[in-house]
Amino acid sequence: MARTIGGPDAIAIVAGSMLGVGIFLSPALVAAEFASRAAFLMLWALGGLTALAGAAAYAQLGVMVPRAGGDYVYLRAAYGQAVAAAGGWILAVAVFPGSLATMAVAVGEYQLPVLLHGLGYSADAALAGIPAPRVVAVALIVGLTLVNAAGAHLSARTQRWLTAAPVVFLIAMVVAAIVGIGSVPAPHPHHPVTGSWVERFTAAYMAVYFAYSGWNAVGYVGGEVERPRRNIPIGLVGGTLLVTALYLALCWTFLRVLGLDGVSAAPEVGTATASALFGASAAVPVAAIIAVAIVGSLNATVLGGARIAFAMACDGALPDGLTVVAPRARTPVRALWLQCGVASALVVSGTFEQLLAMTSLAMLILGILTVSSLFVLQSRGPAVPLHRRLLMSALPAVYLAFAVFVVGASIHQGAGELAAVGRPTGEFVFGLLGLVVFAAVLAIYGVRGLARTRAVR
Repeated sequence: MARTIGGPDAIAIVAGSMLGVGIFLSPALVAAEFASRAAFLMLWALGGLTALAGAAAYAQLGVMVPRAGGDYVYLRAAYGQAVAAAGGWILAVAVFPGSLATMAVAVGEYQLPVLLHGLGYSADAALAGIPAPRVVAVALIVGLTLVNAAGAHLSARTQRWLTAAPVVFLIAMVVAAIVGIGSVPAPHPHHPVTGSWVERFTAAYMAVYFAYSGWNAVGYVGGEVERPRRNIPIGLVGGTLLVTALYLALCWTFLRVLGLDGVSAAPEVGTATASALFGASAAVPVAAIIAVAIVGSLNATVLGGARIAFAMACDGALPDGLTVVAPRARTPVRALWLQCGVASALVVSGTFEQLLAMTSLAMLILGILTVSSLFVLQSRGPAVPLHRRLLMSALPAVYLAFAVFVVGASIHQGAGELAAVGRPTGEFVFGLLGLVVFAAVLAIYGVRGLARTRAVR
């Protein structure tokens, strides 16, 4: 595939992928776990640091292996085909299509009822027995797949506009809070919190992690980035820094306008904050801006997700037909439409929430594996001075430390709930199922590789 994605496009892909529904839904979940504004802001800063640490690791991996496929090609280079196939299957079949389904339904369920209220649209309406939000979701996924099938260049340009509009509006909201437009709430007593600090930190961190997800987006299109040694790091680190700064400014704005209790009580904090700043009439334009942000995240996910299936097909881990590249657009058109079909099926079936719960723990473990692959590849490369290696490894080590801690805490918490109530929670069961799927695919490809080795001998 042609290298048509430049530096600004790479930044837009990362920023657009990150700037989705999470920053509008996660703050309430985080605020509910803390009775301190400082703790709330520190957790968001910690989330930004972790995302930046992961982006620094992926930037180095993208320079070492500048191919389309992201985690899959990095895992293959470090650990071999079996581990790469196990991770790639989960990403290509569940994680990316499930993310597309969830975000697309959110537009039809939360934003369009506000935007189209005067036209009689309702989240409770149905078309041919299918709820209206799911019809809208399928239409969005198909439409963005068409844009991406027309070429990575067009998709990247579209991403610039879909990212720029929400960023400009959100910056305006921050400025409005700084200059004092709207009312500042009177101090409230701290709302009570329950549970151990580990449980509260883990629950809040997972919500923040979801909001920051997408910092690795440009790695999936590494084979189409111009001057990859320069533009992949620029996209990953530059896009992550931009969104981190914006998120911290927004979280400060949410607290200043709504207060900690107001944030914890808001089902969707962006609309609540804008309404307090600009009046109730701001609900419609805010819903439009949030919808644009989610569509931008959808577009970046469509762009990156299909490259995993393409890379796997090139290695024989998926059918050869998925390697077909459109002659004029130079995009993996069949991989794009496969992703579209799986995501649409999840939307219509309504099982995407369960799939996301099932793979959430596996996603973190895949992140740990991928970042750890950097250290494996570094050990195989040319020797570098110790101080330079330590500098290159510092931020990736930070990511690994926090990811391992959260995975361990999640498993411990699930086991504790199992012991307390006598039965596992849904998230614990689905998380374990995700690990079982990963282990099963790993075993299958491991056995295949062993058989091929014996056959050669």
